[in-house]
Amino acid sequence: MENGSLSYRSFLPESLRIERMGKRAIVKEYVQVQGDRNGTEFNVRLYVIQEWVLGRKGWQLLLRQGAKL
Repeated sequence: MENGSLSYRSFLPESLRIERMGKRAIVKEYVQVQGDRNGTEFNVRLYVIQEWVLGRKGWQLLLRQGAKL
């Protein structure tokens, strides 16, 4: 792990799919991310999956995982 500066310039969604099963929902997304880390520009494509649960206080995020493509 490194210390340093990280800033994001843009998050551009390419596709989004939501599958709802009762009180649970799975969100699958491809996103293009641009930014700067320690003075070096980066441009990466990510696949992100999230699981949400509907509770008394509304939708709550249960888990999120992302992978660089």
